[in-house]
Amino acid sequence: MSASVSTWTDVDVDVDVVRLRAHAAASPLAAQASVWLATLLVWGKAGAIAPALLVAWLVALAVVLVLRAWLPHAHRRAAPAAASPAGGSPGVAGLHGAAPLPATRRRLWQYRLTILGHGVVWGAVAWLPVSLNDVQLQTSLVIVLIGLAVGAMMLTLFDLFAALLFVAAVLLPLAARLGALAGPLPTATAVAGTMA
Repeated sequence: MSASVSTWTDVDVDVDVVRLRAHAAASPLAAQASVWLATLLVWGKAGAIAPALLVAWLVALAVVLVLRAWLPHAHRRAAPAAASPAGGSPGVAGLHGAAPLPATRRRLWQYRLTILGHGVVWGAVAWLPVSLNDVQLQTSLVIVLIGLAVGAMMLTLFDLFAALLFVAAVLLPLAARLGALAGPLPTATAVAGTMA
């Protein structure tokens, strides 16, 4: 019985370390996508957003992106020099070292929390415009935020929980904002949401 528990612990560590490596590899892609989408948002919809709110949102986005970029480097510096844990699988060394299971899980949760923060910042976009009476603005927000959520699901499919945290943080504020509108959604917004 103890041999199987040890084996499962080794497998858990291996799986979590692979997830950590994948998070580290995905962080630059997520940052690039965010920068491009933020650029499009500022270029296309800045007139519908109060300048102070837009600046605050851009600062929040920059903070989250810096955290996402910093985290893999912090984990690399904190990784033990050992090639593998005593009696553990040889495949757990590398980017995140051979950290014991609690440290590996803690690092995984650090990635998940930064992803959640990233999602919260993007979810706030739904509340930035003063009004969503403009159908084109509604449709643009729906397409951008749903597209971002779909992209995040694809980029972080290796950690479905992290992907779902991001998606919920992005789409729940959008749903709340659209639900707060008086009357039914315009056809263009409904079609954009359905197609996305």
